[in-house]
Amino acid sequence: MKRIFKSKGVDVKIIQPQTHEIAIDVDVKHHNSKWNENEFSNLKKEDFSLTQIEFINQLIIDNKWVEEESLDLIKLLKADNII
Repeated sequence: MKRIFKSKGVDVKIIQPQTHEIAIDVDVKHHNSKWNENEFSNLKKEDFSLTQIEFINQLIIDNKWVEEESLDLIKLLKADNII
């Protein structure tokens, strides 16, 4: 998705939580979504910063997800100095 926007001249910033504490198990009943077993879960590393790559790698290792809809978006935007 990020590459599609970039090809149209729009830069997209990916935000992330500051901690893994909010991560949930991949197999919780209401989520039940597993990581792809390919390297970096078939995500394109060039779409992410080094910090984001490390964050995602740890989620994969721990078999956890971040459920975006349960996050405080305003808090995340403030933490990343976006607002």
